[in-house]
Amino acid sequence: MSFYSLLPSRLIGPVITSEKKARRGHQRLHIRTRLNTDDIISLLEFALSNNYFMFNDSVYKQIHGCAMGSPVSPDVANLCMELIEESTIAASTTPPKVWKRYVDDGFVVIKEHSVSNFHDTLNAVDSKISFTIETENNGQISFLDALITRKNGAVTIGVSRKSTHTDRYLDFNSHHELKHKISTASTLLNRELNLPSTERADTRFQCVKIK
Repeated sequence: MSFYSLLPSRLIGPVITSEKKARRGHQRLHIRTRLNTDDIISLLEFALSNNYFMFNDSVYKQIHGCAMGSPVSPDVANLCMELIEESTIAASTTPPKVWKRYVDDGFVVIKEHSVSNFHDTLNAVDSKISFTIETENNGQISFLDALITRKNGAVTIGVSRKSTHTDRYLDFNSHHELKHKISTASTLLNRELNLPSTERADTRFQCVKIK
């Protein structure tokens, strides 16, 4: 289920208030738009409270969370996650040493005996939101496209690949458009160039050769 539709209304309100304060202090707002802060907030509130969809020939109004596909949903979800993480870290008796997040995926370094308590605190924010947890296995854990390995007191970062990965991509001799073939190669290359890694460059770039 989409994280957007699970966002609690009681968190969206503070997000709008926080955004309103931030916009009032925006020095270049008048350059970017003719709308003032109140206009922007009114439009945001309207967009968040007037979402409809059709199911079995019946029209429904969404009363919880943000609409999937709405341009404002990713930003509101990110701001809501900031409130969730801030309240959870503040309420934790043993806060994590490291907390990194991308949307609703988090990477946490925390004492082993505090994992369960921190997870329970995170899930206590709202009954509709349930975060899952994955602990390291044999000193390794994946986060997004990165594989973090802990060994002998040192941490290394490599490329995460699923067990089902076969290194097979779009066949260049197929009948797909050339731009799709080029995009496949450039996406892999950009991913390799931008992904933080402690692996040797020659080892990593072997994985992006088009076969």
